[in-house]
Amino acid sequence: MMMRWTLSWIVILLAGCAGHTGTVTSEYRLGDGDTAVVIGRMEAMRAPDSRSVSLTDRLKGRGVLSVMQHAADGSEVPYAIKTADEDYGSDFYVALPPGRYRIIGWQHGEFEARLNGWFEVPPRGVVYIGTLRWNDRGRDGFLSRRGRWTLHDELAEVAARFHEKFPAIGAAVTRSLITTTASSGVSASP
Repeated sequence: MMMRWTLSWIVILLAGCAGHTGTVTSEYRLGDGDTAVVIGRMEAMRAPDSRSVSLTDRLKGRGVLSVMQHAADGSEVPYAIKTADEDYGSDFYVALPPGRYRIIGWQHGEFEARLNGWFEVPPRGVVYIGTLRWNDRGRDGFLSRRGRWTLHDELAEVAARFHEKFPAIGAAVTRSLITTTASSGVSASP
C-alpha cells in the first residue's frame, strides 16, 4: 500500500513538472537541444475613467499565460508562461520546445480570463509572440469587470529589453505573432 502511494505521488510530481517553464536565466544558451526562447509582454491597464483606487492595486502582479503544446501524436502538454516581474506590465522570456501552442487562459493578480489564441515556436531561436494588453472597461455587475483584449506588435522595444538583459543570447528575434485561429500562417520575419 505504501509503495502504491509513493509511486502515485512520484508520477503526479513528474507529470506536474513536465510542462512548466520559468524565465530563462543569464546562463541559458541557445543550442541546448531544440528549445527556443519565446519573448513577449503582458499588460493590464485600468480604464481612464475608473474611480477605483483599489483596482490599481489589484492590477499589479505577475501575469501568467496558460498554454497547451500540441504534440504530433495529438496529445497536449500544459505550460505556464509567467512574466519576469510583478508589475502592471512586464516582459516574459521563457524557453519552450518547438511546436504549435494554444493559449487557453490568462491570470494577472486577482483577475483571470479564458483566451483563445495560437502561436508557433520554431527550433533553436528567439521568437516574439506579441504584447497582450487587457484594458479594463469598468464594472459589469456587482462582482465582475469588463475588459477588452488587444494584441500589439512592439517587437523593437521588447527585443531591446531582452538583449539588454541577456547579452549572451545574441540571436536575432523573429516574429511569430499570436493568431486567433489554428490554421493561420506564421510569420518568421525579423
